[in-house]
Amino acid sequence: MEYKVRKGIENPCKIHGLLVRDFYLLLGYGGFAVAVLLLNVKSWLEDGTTGGEMLLIFVLLVGCGLSLARKFYKNASRKKYRPPHWEKTVTNRDVRNALMKKQIDYRKYE
Repeated sequence: MEYKVRKGIENPCKIHGLLVRDFYLLLGYGGFAVAVLLLNVKSWLEDGTTGGEMLLIFVLLVGCGLSLARKFYKNASRKKYRPPHWEKTVTNRDVRNALMKKQIDYRKYE
């Protein structure tokens, strides 16, 4: 199995759109869920009980897996904080007032 691994200068390393730690956590959870489901199927076939408990466990495992995947994808796609662009218009009056406050004597520079 081949995985696309990308690393940018400003971006953290991601595997299939997930951060590396989250990818391996989700992979481990998937393996755990498959093992639990296989053990449930085995016990269901041996005992011959109804599949109600197995359906409940299946729904819980799939629901938890989907919610974890959603959370991990959300963590991986967080936007960087960008400060708002502040614009200030400087007029001739502002420049004159700033010069008058400093009381610059231009005759010294001639």
